[in-house]
Amino acid sequence: MAAWRTASCFLLLAADARISGPLSGTLGFLYVDSHVADFAADRSLEGKRVPQVPRTQGSAGLRFASPAFTLAVSARFAGPQFDDDQKRFRLSGFGRVDVFGSVPVGERLSIFAAVENLFDRRYEIARTPVASPAPPRSFRAGARLRLPPG
Repeated sequence: MAAWRTASCFLLLAADARISGPLSGTLGFLYVDSHVADFAADRSLEGKRVPQVPRTQGSAGLRFASPAFTLAVSARFAGPQFDDDQKRFRLSGFGRVDVFGSVPVGERLSIFAAVENLFDRRYEIARTPVASPAPPRSFRAGARLRLPPG
């Protein structure tokens, strides 16, 4: 199978800051301009955007971490993209929010719970040509055991 050569430029901006005491935040933004520079097997693809690479992506998060509990909220977005090299199957941009919480139970054990896709946002993650939706709102919970070093 022949491989294509790409040309890309990108801009990444990221910030991570302690806001106040146990509260911290993060922000991130990525701009990517990636296109097919050379593909001898099919010259019609040259100059087209690389599939499954949105031009814009971003994230933001807040985290409150105290000895008694941790709570985090994160959001991310991605701009529109194409799922194929011919630019026939467009995937719309999306945004989603996730939350996570944990509570220590003893010195090495903590329990946690998380909700992913909190607002049950419906968006497509593939379309070739049948659309495949992202997972709906989901819940997970568990325990984390930190083993002693050594």
